[in-house]
Amino acid sequence: MSNYWLLSLCLAVVYFVAGLAGLQVPAVGTYITLIWFSSGVAVAFLFRYGYRYWPAVGLASLAINMVVGADWLTSLGMAIGNTAAPLLTTFLLHQLNFNRRFERQLDIALLAMAAAVGMLVSSSVGIAALTLSGTLTVDFLKAWLCWWGGDLIGVIAAAPLFFVASRSEFITIRQRWPEFTCWLALTASLAIFVFVLNDSVGENALSLSCTPLPLIAWATMRFGATGTSLAIILISTVAAYGTSTGTGPFFRSDATQEILSLWIYMVTIATLGWLITALHFVQSQAANAYRVLENGLRDAAVGVMIADLDQQVSYVSEGFTRLTGYAGDELRGRSCTILQGKDTDPNTLQAMRSNLERNGHFAGDVLSYRKDGTTFWNGMLISTIFNERGDRVGYFGFQRDVSEEVETKLALERSEARLRTILELEPECVKIVAADGSLLQMNPAGLAMIEADSFDQVRGARLESLIELDYRAGFRDIHARTLAGESGSCEFLISGLKGTKRWLESHAVPYRNSNGQIIGQLSVTRDVTSRKLAEEDQQRFEYAIRTLLAITAASDLPFQEQLRRILELGCQQFRLRQGI
Repeated sequence: MSNYWLLSLCLAVVYFVAGLAGLQVPAVGTYITLIWFSSGVAVAFLFRYGYRYWPAVGLASLAINMVVGADWLTSLGMAIGNTAAPLLTTFLLHQLNFNRRFERQLDIALLAMAAAVGMLVSSSVGIAALTLSGTLTVDFLKAWLCWWGGDLIGVIAAAPLFFVASRSEFITIRQRWPEFTCWLALTASLAIFVFVLNDSVGENALSLSCTPLPLIAWATMRFGATGTSLAIILISTVAAYGTSTGTGPFFRSDATQEILSLWIYMVTIATLGWLITALHFVQSQAANAYRVLENGLRDAAVGVMIADLDQQVSYVSEGFTRLTGYAGDELRGRSCTILQGKDTDPNTLQAMRSNLERNGHFAGDVLSYRKDGTTFWNGMLISTIFNERGDRVGYFGFQRDVSEEVETKLALERSEARLRTILELEPECVKIVAADGSLLQMNPAGLAMIEADSFDQVRGARLESLIELDYRAGFRDIHARTLAGESGSCEFLISGLKGTKRWLESHAVPYRNSNGQIIGQLSVTRDVTSRKLAEEDQQRFEYAIRTLLAITAASDLPFQEQLRRILELGCQQFRLRQGI
């Protein structure tokens, strides 16, 4: 709450002092002035700090009117109008999304519009109070117009100073105080000469009123928005004083014409000053953005090039110079194709041109040449630059050295090609099975074992379906063990896709991704049908010998019975061997 009272006191004091200063340049009687800076002070303060400070405005206005001799009832009426008008103006500025830093050219127009409407209240209520009290002794319309114009000019001239005032700008002015002092002295001297000391009056001296205008631009460029506002206030005040004392280019025998000429001039210099401020702000923003971009690109590992539609280079960053050896001065105006050479792939260049024409951008790796003739793989990202109408005006490209990545990729591709050749020539089945049991990869030898015509025929299939029922449990067990990080082997009998039965022996290990995570099973499988058949023949032969020995050892059997059993054993072995 203490902060509220302190700010209220500051507002009241500034309003009071500005009001007394304005009344030193009267236009109609004692209470109506050509320029009422207090309205601008009130609008700026209420906009920045809130509506709750309106009592300070009302009390300060009441005090000013009573000091200059108005009775308390008339002073109260004028104070009500002088308080309501800034409140209405502030409300309108909020509704219009006004930017108090005048970063847009639209903002000065919004301020003028809001002030023009808001000050209708102060002029109407004030003139009504003077009329009812019998204090108004001049034409009602002239007095009302002068009051409204004085308040309007006061807002346009003074409010911006309090809108834009900031610690940083005052620091800038303090750092440049010799230049600021020189500017202030020159501006004040020139304004006094043109509007007060000049012997010529009226239209004969009108051309001289333009001489202070360059000083507004000086103030804007060197001291920011605060300098602009000070210039407008200083020139407007001196012009109003000179006109009210009968000197300067705006003095006329017709008081109405005199006031209108002065107001038009003050509105013009204010508009001009804030338009220059808005343009300067945009220019400063662009310059700051350029500096930030340039500083960021200076230490960046990437190079940046900008070229026009004819591929003529207009800009390269320091990163580009480090990457290629070409400096900006020696490349500017030359073709950006200077990085291309005899080994640059023409197909890649054609793809680049096609993508830029069709999509407006290109991303790819291009074999490029440095200034010293050495080659490097250039990772390029190029985008088309469009103007505000959507027309193509140039190209913006990023370049970085991706030689290590490309060489690694090429080495990997060569390694994969060699591995693929080995797998295709490998006589054993090599396959990769996913964690869910689906087939991911199998070489030609494996496809022949399961009687598949192509890999597409079995891609994603579950090989378990080819295994005889009695051996599936063992196959599942090995698969589960490999997923757990172990290795193992098993034998099983399969029925191929065309019905041929084969005995297979499989050795499996975990299959991992680049992060070391197990994602499936890698196995080598060989056809052991011949070995299994040989083992079965050996077993049958051994069984036959044992049986034959048992028959011949049975001496109690008649010879004919022994002969019959030997013949039956021979027939049985024949049927087994033939699969009958």
